Amino acid sequence: MPVRTVTLLLIAALLGGCAYFGGGKSAKAPAGFDIEHMQRADWKQRAQQGDTEAQYQLGLSYCCGFGPGRSQPIARDWLCRAALLGHPGAQFQLGQLFGYRTAKNRLMSLPAYPDYAHFWYSLAAAQNYELANAYRAGIEQDMTAQQLQRSRAWQSTPRDAGC
Repeated sequence: MPVRTVTLLLIAALLGGCAYFGGGKSAKAPAGFDIEHMQRADWKQRAQQGDTEAQYQLGLSYCCGFGPGRSQPIARDWLCRAALLGHPGAQFQLGQLFGYRTAKNRLMSLPAYPDYAHFWYSLAAAQNYELANAYRAGIEQDMTAQQLQRSRAWQSTPRDAGC
């Protein structure tokens, strides 16, 4: 893979925070065949049965998928379901949605809620999701003492911050 392509993918991952780079229409698929729609249908069926990985993937497809059908409320709903069941990737992604450091670079970012972002990053970091540690440390520098206290209180009694 050319260095430029690798660099662009890395930048997209860091700025967007999305782990979902698939989807859209495949160049090899027959006309009218929408791979992302098919994936969503499969993920939705599994997600409704309580599969946390499917909930996470479905949330990412609505948050970060390509083409029509992007929906922040639907993305947040599925990511919240997975995050509340302990999925570290979903917890990190919620930190991204609530985080203000990436808001300028995100098409679908919520208003700045650093206490919520810190909370979700902390839960993901506690499960060794290393990127969450870096983001948590980054936003801590700009948080007020009250925001930090609120996030830490939520961590001692986990809740559905923002969900």
